[in-house]
Amino acid sequence: MGNIQATKLIGTLLIVGPLLTIICYFIQQFGVLGTDVDPTSVAETAHLWADASELSIATSVLVAFGVALFVHGIFFIANEIRSGGDGAALAGSAMPFIMVGFIGIVAVSGLTIAGANITDAAGQGFMTAVSVGTVAAGINAIAGIFFGIGFILIFLAIASRDEYNSTLAYIAAIAAVVAVVVSIIAISNTEQAKLMTQIIGITYIIHVIYFIILGRSVLSRD
Repeated sequence: MGNIQATKLIGTLLIVGPLLTIICYFIQQFGVLGTDVDPTSVAETAHLWADASELSIATSVLVAFGVALFVHGIFFIANEIRSGGDGAALAGSAMPFIMVGFIGIVAVSGLTIAGANITDAAGQGFMTAVSVGTVAAGINAIAGIFFGIGFILIFLAIASRDEYNSTLAYIAAIAAVVAVVVSIIAISNTEQAKLMTQIIGITYIIHVIYFIILGRSVLSRD
């Protein structure tokens, strides 16, 4: 009975966590930042987090919470795979990368909350807001790359197992490869950062869909 309860919990986390995260992500992109600014430009967006401080804070907390939920779900599956058989080494290698990515996301959420609480972010507090935003952007960039590498490894591990749909896992792994590549491009070529961010958003959607399917498969276990 305890095992059944565990799988029901993990399956739920793999569905709820990614959904909560991506909903809050798009609320931030369109509800806080809007469509009239370049979301990759700290100078253009720094004061907007403070202008919509309540929404910024709420979504930042929920993003960190949502990521924590699905990371727990991923680690459950990774530990199952690590217990033996195909994909054990890949699953074990994925975990530290995912953990570093998770810590980075939590740090970014904390910095976003700090930026949202800056007084007069469009005036006297502007430089402080830009400084906080710049640090957050840097951490977010490296966290995204680490998350992407971790996703590649864990999805390849899942693809090697008979109990999972290998085709879907390979598609998710390819999306993670794309996310890592475009993240590196965005860092090295700021002129392409806006386009690369949009592509990353598409990979997020693909991964959310896959996590929902994965969660449903875990929920269906006897």
